[in-house]
Amino acid sequence: MSRLHYTLPVDVVRRFNPQITQSNLESSSSNPEEALIGHKDVDKISARIEGVEAKWNRSARPMRPVRIGSRDAPVYLSAKGAGFPVHAYLDEQNILPLDPNEGDFIERRTGRDTWTDITTREGQAWVADYRMGKLTIFRLPGHGSLPVLRNYRERFVRLSYRLGVGGEYGTAGQTTLTSQLAQGSTTTIGVDDASRLPPSGGVMLVDGAEYVDVASVDHSADEITIRARGVRATSDADRASGSTVHYCPMDVREAVAAKAAEELVRFDDWTDELVDGGRAVQAERKLDDWESEWTNTIAQYSDNYGYQ
Repeated sequence: MSRLHYTLPVDVVRRFNPQITQSNLESSSSNPEEALIGHKDVDKISARIEGVEAKWNRSARPMRPVRIGSRDAPVYLSAKGAGFPVHAYLDEQNILPLDPNEGDFIERRTGRDTWTDITTREGQAWVADYRMGKLTIFRLPGHGSLPVLRNYRERFVRLSYRLGVGGEYGTAGQTTLTSQLAQGSTTTIGVDDASRLPPSGGVMLVDGAEYVDVASVDHSADEITIRARGVRATSDADRASGSTVHYCPMDVREAVAAKAAEELVRFDDWTDELVDGGRAVQAERKLDDWESEWTNTIAQYSDNYGYQ
């Protein structure tokens, strides 16, 4: 699974020096002195990006699939309506279909401290409007009656689910390659679910490491056509079958990079070594601009809010 989703270390470092490329950040065993910064610093940037991506998911609309709730801390929903069927409403829209193989579950309360797992009873015990985030729970399977419903309408179901992105109802999307993408190849290649990607194409992040320019997306054939490799100063390389293909608006990637750059200046001292002389001062002067870019982009995509 890709470690990073929204932006890469090279995006962050280019905030300090726009001439830097991914190859500058990759030290080789034969010429390690040519590396701009070491692996430990790249890991430090990656860790900072991970933290900023988590902040984005909790502040605005997540731009990648994220899990809501868990077995240890499920989401509890109360019953709405009188009698059966009852309805329960999630805080988010565009939910991925509940799949027990992915760790999703839904349990209906059938007593004070009793829960019945109904995950595999979709269409019989419950149905979902995944687009709107609405659950309808029927009386089946068997436990409970109207008096029980009245007594236990609070916290009537508990569940864990995945918030999806992509397709008609999202501004971002993610799927996976179904075959290897060879280095240097610009071709039409299969993906697992092209409906999760926008039909117009755009710059997408493959394998959490390389930006590619996608000319078009064929939803019916589950294929994407790649126009250019290694764009945005990243490195073109072999990408294995199963690698993620992620799309989100470019201003989101830029905002995450800006926030990560800001935090690196505020909380780390290695940036003074990365930039020369007055450039370090210039980077400090950019902090307010980077923070404004972050907060303005958060506001733009906060209509559905993040998850708590």
